[in-house]
Amino acid sequence: MRRIVTTHLAGAVLALALAALAPAAPARAALPIAAAQQVDLPALIDRLMPTVVSINIVKQATMPTAEQKAAERRAAGTAAAASMISRKKAVGSGFIVDPSGVIVTNKHVVEGAIEIFVTLHDGRQLPAQLLSAAILDLALLKVDAPDSLPVVTWGDSDALRQGMSVLAIGNPLGYGGTVTSGIVSALDRDLRSSAADAYIQTDAPINPGNSGGPLFDLKGEVVGVNTALVTTDGTGGSIGIGFSIPSNDVRFTIARLMKYGRLRPGWLPLDVQPVSQAIAQALGLKDRGVIVTGYETDRPALADRVRPGDVLLQVAGARVTDRRGFVRALAAVDIGEAIPLTVWRDGATRTVEVTVEDNPYDEKQAKAMTLADMALGYVSPPDLGLRLAALTPAARGAAKLSPSQKGVLVTGVSSDSRAAEQGVEAGDVIVAVEDRPVASAAELWDQIKHQRMGRATRMLLLVYGPKGKRWVVLPTA
Repeated sequence: MRRIVTTHLAGAVLALALAALAPAAPARAALPIAAAQQVDLPALIDRLMPTVVSINIVKQATMPTAEQKAAERRAAGTAAAASMISRKKAVGSGFIVDPSGVIVTNKHVVEGAIEIFVTLHDGRQLPAQLLSAAILDLALLKVDAPDSLPVVTWGDSDALRQGMSVLAIGNPLGYGGTVTSGIVSALDRDLRSSAADAYIQTDAPINPGNSGGPLFDLKGEVVGVNTALVTTDGTGGSIGIGFSIPSNDVRFTIARLMKYGRLRPGWLPLDVQPVSQAIAQALGLKDRGVIVTGYETDRPALADRVRPGDVLLQVAGARVTDRRGFVRALAAVDIGEAIPLTVWRDGATRTVEVTVEDNPYDEKQAKAMTLADMALGYVSPPDLGLRLAALTPAARGAAKLSPSQKGVLVTGVSSDSRAAEQGVEAGDVIVAVEDRPVASAAELWDQIKHQRMGRATRMLLLVYGPKGKRWVVLPTA
């Protein structure tokens, strides 16, 4: 669960003023008596539990620095390289949205993961693949279950009001199947984690590990995805202020991810700022909107229709009163669609038509959103627990290998990896994956991706070393 003290999200500094928040005892949130009397909570929870999953993740603790890479090259073929590889485990939550095994969670839960496992309510643990992820801190996972899985029912987050009762179910601190209750404390909170934030604030206790889990209303419908919490520095636990992504935003995002593999929000290259009271008075404007300050990129056709100083009051029929509203209204429009903008200019209202474009920032974010592509950001496939290097003549000599030996040199093995359990050591050479020879780390990774695409969860590697040639079995995910 993301702790909002001072952190960086999607490249933007996310800071909340916590000086006024004195350390407090954990919140004792409870459902209002009237609500509890009207709902059979145990029966409702029994029905919802099978739709919620626990997520266990293995990540590489730190990406190697340039100095570490140089040290590994110097230590190639020695045990020293093994100590440079570090893996860490983390937990999160999720919920099932398709009976075939599609699961929603937070992007920050699985970002950088080299292994993902999902535990169902009945205790079955299944390896998961990352289908796609979005800048809105959402991700889709897929597990292959032998039978149809129970799914959640979506609720309308726009219908939420302050004081409505809610339930959070998840895996806080690794305690799967935990239920907490509370109310909607506030709506439309801007955490500055994206340009379109509209978080639900709740006092239903959520803690690290609740990230990605569902927020239910008392009808048993998902109204949000638990994503962040405020905590006093050093405590790390719930003080009764948590935040959830609204279900309507989640459903929109899922539909886009399933269709395009990324959010693909509509966009216009306009810089805008909110219209303050002083600006409104200066322009003789009664309504609030956003005022255009300039263009992010040169667009002559757009400049003919919208110019600096224009106040945008409506985007495709939706009223906008701040930059978040402007971004959110555009995001829902399909790329290439022509939409009307209601503009205040020269003391009068007019309508201009513009064509919505693809957001280049989302496109850039989407380039590394598959598990395989995330791992490619490392020097070598980290989910094997190995550090690899090309088998150069120098490496062959250092490892006392035949000049004709082909394969990929293992320069380090994580002590807590599956590879270490199988006896793989620094100085070994990976010769083949299944029946396919490999001559470079890139070829090895291609074969791993091939195994994953075939839904294989285990693979055979032919390894040559001081112990001779032998087959070892490693996971693909």
